[in-house]
Amino acid sequence: DFVLNAPAYQGASMLLARRNFGCGSSREHAVWALLEYGFRCVIAP
Repeated sequence: DFVLNAPAYQGASMLLARRNFGCGSSREHAVWALLEYGFRCVIAP
């Protein structure tokens, strides 16, 4: 039931996030996971 698995979001390459996105993990694996999921752009304030 993960929202990004919905048909409307399949194939998305841009991720819009909120202010706290990315906090808590400074490991390179976090970035690799986003790339493997297909995101090529992350927009967060």
